[in-house]
Amino acid sequence: TKDDLSSWLNKIDKNIKLFITSAKLEYKSILDYDYKYSKEEILLSGLPRYDKLYNSTQKKILVMPTWRQFLTSKPNNLGTREKNTNFTNSDFFCFYNNLINNKKLLKKLEQTGYKMNLCLHPAIIMESEKFNKNKYVEIPTQICNYTKEFSEGALLITDYSSVAFDFAYLRKPVIYCQFDYEEVFRNHIYREGYFKYEKNGFGPIYKNLETTVDGIIKILEKDCRLDKKYKDRINSFFEYNDQNNSKRVYNAIKMIASPNSKPQNTRANEIPF
Repeated sequence: TKDDLSSWLNKIDKNIKLFITSAKLEYKSILDYDYKYSKEEILLSGLPRYDKLYNSTQKKILVMPTWRQFLTSKPNNLGTREKNTNFTNSDFFCFYNNLINNKKLLKKLEQTGYKMNLCLHPAIIMESEKFNKNKYVEIPTQICNYTKEFSEGALLITDYSSVAFDFAYLRKPVIYCQFDYEEVFRNHIYREGYFKYEKNGFGPIYKNLETTVDGIIKILEKDCRLDKKYKDRINSFFEYNDQNNSKRVYNAIKMIASPNSKPQNTRANEIPF
């Protein structure tokens, strides 16, 4: 949770019994913003899904932008959404379609042997067939297997998506494309939170197509090695870097079920600020 989701993820609306966090800054934000949860309801444990992450890196670049509320319809009773007839006129489509078909970038992919995967968010996956295809880019029409993609990916290109946290957890490089920053935070379901991309981000930030292409090429020329600057940020961000996140959450759930049991891990609720 990097953004301020307190307008809907609060105790009054959701009444969550145990709020799982992965970083001290995240933990503190749940207390500081208007979520209305107490320390007793927030756990600094790491996400259980991180325990499933593994490295099997291939010459694959992942392009995983988040969705845009203003480009989607509301889900129907079956949970599906209708296609947007104006989707191809949007800045979102134009940017990513131009990115995956950029001649300069495609030439570098050919030279280095890398391929790209454009994996759209589930809320806009129905629009995937509208993008122009080429032999260097795959565009799945179904929701991808995120664990597999993170494992095989060598570089992640995203914008504001939390997939950057999973990918960075594997100590792999991230690029942020934020050509529509003001529009997103003006028209989306969340507000900007504690996570500041310039200060906390796990990779460089680019604001237009040209600089994004140049940034990708620059990392490709280093065979997608993670810069020390961003590795240090990642190392200092996550509270845990083991495969015991599930165990910590499990023990906390046991405490809820059996409140008289002796806690097996109190570190999460003894954080000095």
